[in-house]
This record gives sequence, structure tokens and C-alpha cells, in this order.
Amino acid sequence: MLPEHKTRREQLETSLLHSGRHRQPAASLLLSGGTLKTSPLARLPQNLSTEALQHLGVKKAQQTAEKPRRRRARSNDISGSYAALGAADLSHGWRAAAAARLRSGSGSAPAPLDGGGPTANQFSLSVAGVLIGAGLLGLPYAMGQSGWGGLLIIVAATLATCTTAKQLIWSFDTVNERWALSGEGRPVRSYDELATAVGGPLAGAAVRLLLVVECFGAMVSFIVLHISSWPVVLAGLLPSDSKVLVAVALCLAVAPTTLLRPAHLSVFAPVGLFASLVLFSAALVTPLVEEGSPVEEGSPCPALGDGGGTAAMRHDVFNPQGLGVSVGVVLFCFAGHSTFPDLYQQMPASERAHFSSAFDRGFAIAGVAYLLFAAAGYSSFGSCSAGAVTFNLMHANSAVGRAAAVSVLVSTFTIIPIQFYVVYRILSEIQFYSRRASPDYRASDNGKEGVDWPLEPDSKGSSPCVSLDSLVGRLLLLAAAGLLAASIPNFPFVIALIGSFTTMLISFIAPPLLYVGAHGRSLGWRSLSLNALLVLTGVAGMVAGVRNAFLSLE
Repeated sequence: MLPEHKTRREQLETSLLHSGRHRQPAASLLLSGGTLKTSPLARLPQNLSTEALQHLGVKKAQQTAEKPRRRRARSNDISGSYAALGAADLSHGWRAAAAARLRSGSGSAPAPLDGGGPTANQFSLSVAGVLIGAGLLGLPYAMGQSGWGGLLIIVAATLATCTTAKQLIWSFDTVNERWALSGEGRPVRSYDELATAVGGPLAGAAVRLLLVVECFGAMVSFIVLHISSWPVVLAGLLPSDSKVLVAVALCLAVAPTTLLRPAHLSVFAPVGLFASLVLFSAALVTPLVEEGSPVEEGSPCPALGDGGGTAAMRHDVFNPQGLGVSVGVVLFCFAGHSTFPDLYQQMPASERAHFSSAFDRGFAIAGVAYLLFAAAGYSSFGSCSAGAVTFNLMHANSAVGRAAAVSVLVSTFTIIPIQFYVVYRILSEIQFYSRRASPDYRASDNGKEGVDWPLEPDSKGSSPCVSLDSLVGRLLLLAAAGLLAASIPNFPFVIALIGSFTTMLISFIAPPLLYVGAHGRSLGWRSLSLNALLVLTGVAGMVAGVRNAFLSLE
């Protein structure tokens, strides 16, 4: 038998050595009883004994295929995916089979939770809770800048950012599908890693920087809002120059929530939505309980205590001069794309197939809330709308204004932890990779074992809270946000600048580019045209928004 099969053995060894893509499929399919037409093994007789197969080098192929890979061990058992697919899937429908595994949650990385994660409905509430935040308070101000035409901006932003959010997850799954089939490299786990996989290290570094700026800016904007509003809400109890006091008190109150694991943050989403509902109701009832006569058309706007200038009351249909600021404030309301990959990875395998409809529901909730709140606030206050509508509510009715301020305070405890997690995760990864390059780390146990991913306490363990090892770093990061907020207490400028620049790049421009890069030539001309339109619109809005944001300081 040995001389008879000498030529086939040479063919097998050549295939194993020079065609690495067939190593694992060939061994796995022989073990599962399948055949692989693209490999020389498919031409071997089917009745060969085990000894003959071992003599032909299959044993070596099996050892190569079964060699442990620590990168795959942390995924959803991708190392055995080829055997699970079978010969028919690999030769005819392997891509469809891989897509089916991704839809079920078994082909993406890291491994989805078997249970305990958020359902699709909870995911929708989490999406809405992330979106409906401090930006809601600035919508009447945005309408005051652009007129009733601002409602069209809200509708367009809702539809566009919902599409780009789903593009992120589609790209996320596509890249991980390729990793599952090739086994090369490492699965992507976050927005910045997706940018690295599609656009290279420079793109990943740029997105990582933008994510830190956006999420850190969102934290700062919440603190700025409280710094400027609470001295007015508690007039007589707090001195007018109590910025640092309010910042310190708020940071200390929020600090415990930053220790929660991301899998448990979705539990608090209904609390944030309820707080937003209270704020929304306050804006609706203000015309009915307003103390004193409403400001008439053309009359000077009242002093609200927000440090803003005076103007005349008016209700414009469309004001192109304020379009840039309006776009920036509205886009700030949709600053949540950086957190969506993290929220998606917390979904159990059985729920991941419904993520698209979950996004639709979450964005629909946020979009309707934005439209109603903007219309109600602008109809009541017109061009006299303050940068944060809580100042208008306090002037109209002190009780309603205080209720609105408390609701904003409650929502802070649900928004800041999510934004904080993204910032802390990225900074932890940067610190880990810089430490991994040192000789001391390579000599440590983790370096010897080839650990190539930060052992973050955020994603491990059954306790709802992370370990206290990183408590000092977390408190320092939160303190930095508080100090920055105390130095720039200008809420409209902060949200307009963040929305026009970082949010426009992260939520509007980058997702279409990553989507095209991840799918390549498989996209048709219609899809390419739509993505090009999104990118060009985003660039134009970014330039106009940043320019008008700085002009508003004059």
C-alpha cells in the first residue's frame, strides 16, 4: 500500500504546507465524515483504514487543526466551526451558514451571554435611554435658532443615525464572520477595533480619539448643565458662584454608578426614560400653569439667569442663519453610536437576531420624544428659549422648573455610567497595550501565556459591580470631567460643538465609510450612492455647525 499512495502523500503534504486555508477544513471534515472537493483529500479512496490515513499525513493535519489558539478560546468555540458547517456548506453555502450562525449569536465575538443579558425590548429601551439625555433640553434652543424648520432636521437626523447605527452592527458582524472563517487575527469587540480592522491602525487611532472626546464631552455637558441650573433652581440656598461645589457634589453622587458592569446598566434604562417623561410633561403643562402673562410676539425676552443675551420673542418658519447651531444641537441628541457595540455584545444569542428591529424601536421612541418636546418648547418660548429649557421652566413656574431639574438629575445617573464605560475601556486598552510591549510584561505569567486582551474586570464575574482595583483611576477620570465642566459653564456651546464635530464624525460620517470598507465590492451602486450622500451631508453639516458654534460665543 505504501508505494501505491506515495504520490498522493506528496500531494497532501504540499497542500498542507502551502495552502493554509485548507488545513483545518480538511482535518475537521475527515473527522466528521465529509469531503472537501478543493483538497487532494477528496480524491482519496473512501475505504482507507485509519493507519493508512495516518500514514498519509492526516494525523499531522489533525494536530495542526487542533492546536489550541487562545484567541479562539475566548470566542464562541469558533475553533470547531468548520466541522459544524459540514462539507456541503463549505462547498456551496458556507457564507449563508456563517451568516446564520452570526444571526443566532454563535459566530460573533466575544461569545454572547447564555442568559441574563438584555432582551430585544430592553435593548430598545437602552438605545432610547442612551439617546434621550441632556440634548433634549437644548432642542427648544435649536428650534429658536432655525425656526419650525428644525423639526425637519430632527426627522432627518433620526432616520439617518438609525441607519448608521445598524450599519455599525452589520459591519461588526461581517468582520467577525471573516475572522470566524479564517481564524486569522483577532475578533473585533468595539467601534474602534472595527475601524482598525477596516481602515488600519491610523483609522482605529482616530476613531478611538473621537470616541474618548465624544463620550467625555457628553459627561462634561451633563455636569455643565447642573452647574448652571442648580444655583437658579435653589436660589437663596446656593451662592451664585457655587460651580465647583455643584460639580464636586454631582461627581461624588454619580461615582458609585461608574462601578457597575455594562450588562447591568440596561436595568436602569426605564428609570432614565421615566425621568425624560417627567421633563417632557413639564414642558407640556407649562403654558397651562404659567405664572404671569406670556411673552408676546415682538416683546423683549425676560432675563432667565442663564447668562444669555436678550432678544425679541418671535416664531420663525425657517431661519437659515441659525441652521448650523441647530444641526449641532440636534446631532448631539443622537450621540450614542459609540456605546451600541458594547450594548449589542451584552445581548443573549437568542436575542441578537432582532437587533435591527430593536434599533428601529429605540430610535422611534427617541425621535418622537424629540419632535414633541421641541415643538412644545418652541411654541411656548419661541426665540426666547434658553440654552437649557429648565431656565424657561423655572421662570414660567418654579414648581414645574424644580420638577424638571430633578428629572434631569435622575437621568444623569443612567447616562453618565454608559458614557464613562466607553472612555474607561479605551483608556484601559491603551494602557494595557503599552504595558504589554515592556520586557517585564513578557516575562510575567500573562506574557508567557500569550494574553493579548486586557483582563478587564468590567466584563467578567457574576457580581453586578467591578472590582475595586481600578477605583482610583475611575475617580480621577470623573474628577477631570468635573473640573473641565466648572471651567466652561456654557451649555449651548458645549453641546453644539460636540454635536457638530465629534458626533457628526462618529454617528454620521464614519459608519457609512466603515460599512463600505467592510463589504467592499459586494455593494451595489445604489448602496454606494446612499453612503456617499450620507458622508457628504455629514461633512457639510460638520463645517457649518463648528463655524456657527464658535460664532455663538461672540
